[in-house]
Amino acid sequence: MSDKGAEVSDEIDKDVSVLELNGRLDAGSARRVLTGVKELLARNRVKIILDMSGVEFIDSAGVGILLASYRAVDAKGGTLKMCAIQHQVESILSLTRLGEFFEVFSDRASAEKDFD
Repeated sequence: MSDKGAEVSDEIDKDVSVLELNGRLDAGSARRVLTGVKELLARNRVKIILDMSGVEFIDSAGVGILLASYRAVDAKGGTLKMCAIQHQVESILSLTRLGEFFEVFSDRASAEKDFD
């Protein structure tokens, strides 16, 4: 899925799915993230990584969608990890304590390896 704002593309490797997020994760674009997660869950893809390397900005709507995504995956017995978080986004996640819900990795390879 892609559109201006938060661009969401999913890549599937073995049994791990990666949602690559790009742009701003705000009220105008955040809903697409949850839609992408739910589409993966509908296909029984329950090992998901959110690659945040392209996310430049996140607001309260973005934080809310990340939490809703976490809850949706958790309800299906899955695992949602995050990787490659930029500094400005990391500070927001730290302030909101959202990082406590997610396993966070410095890069995609580390997150994928952790699923093994």
